[in-house]
Amino acid sequence: DLTKQTLAAHLGRELVTDANHHDKLVAMAKRKQQALTPNNLVQAMLPSGATPLTNHNGLAVGAFMEDGGHRYVLLPGPPREFKMMVDKELVPLLAGQQQQVLASETMHFFGLGESALVTEIGDIIAEQGNPTVAPYIGDYEVELRLTARADNDEDAQAMIAPMRTGILQRIGQYYYGSGDK
Repeated sequence: DLTKQTLAAHLGRELVTDANHHDKLVAMAKRKQQALTPNNLVQAMLPSGATPLTNHNGLAVGAFMEDGGHRYVLLPGPPREFKMMVDKELVPLLAGQQQQVLASETMHFFGLGESALVTEIGDIIAEQGNPTVAPYIGDYEVELRLTARADNDEDAQAMIAPMRTGILQRIGQYYYGSGDK
């Protein structure tokens, strides 16, 4: 299995040995009265900084890690091993992590074109932090989609509110509603 070596090299991390899986390998070798080879020992290794995922049906350790805003999951190949690892290790791990939510509101405007709307609120559109605002041209209207990312929907809505208020102060006379059509 070259996956863990490839990921470790890509991320500039060393492979380290997970003690629990190493002990399982040693115990298996003693039971079978076999010598452990270097390729056997690789089954107990994972990239440094990764969270080990216990293998309940085999010997190869799984791993979960985050690096540079990306999540990586390493699972053993045999289905009887990785299916149980996903169910017993990965799903609970991911469920325990707080996930951010996206909340959006679509505002509808009639009576001015997209270029006029962008001229009036161009500085708000240009900020593009969190929350964001994006204009869309529709049939006979212009839409603005306001989107915020937060730990929960209530916080995301609270972030959108002042942006909505600022937009309405400038072009509220053209506003006729929010939401889906």
